[in-house]
Amino acid sequence: SANADKLNIFIIFGERGARKYFNTLTKKSLNEIYNDARSIFTYPQRQSARVLADIGSAYQSLKIVDNRFQVMLDLLENQSGSNPFLKQLYEDFIRSENSLGCAKQISTGLEDVFHQLKSLEEETLELREKL
Repeated sequence: SANADKLNIFIIFGERGARKYFNTLTKKSLNEIYNDARSIFTYPQRQSARVLADIGSAYQSLKIVDNRFQVMLDLLENQSGSNPFLKQLYEDFIRSENSLGCAKQISTGLEDVFHQLKSLEEETLELREKL
């Protein structure tokens, strides 16, 4: 904005030029400059709060996905006794012999995403403390 340009003028012309310019400023224009500077410095705080909220929502969504996946496995296990097709499907899901079954891969993937979200949250908190 125009007030941000004025701040740059202060930096370019130094203290003496800034004093001369400050003597001609009104209270309203000083408040505008202050508000511009304040918005520049509070922007990262707002952004980090938004990032932390988004990480929290992603974490909750992953918990729901993990819970529903476990419920699906339990249901598949319960129904596999009477249906050979479901029994084979369940065994394919949980197999851990030569190749990992889908259930193990999904669980490992979810754990990795949980870990990455926790790491991102910690990095964001560290960055926020530095601001």
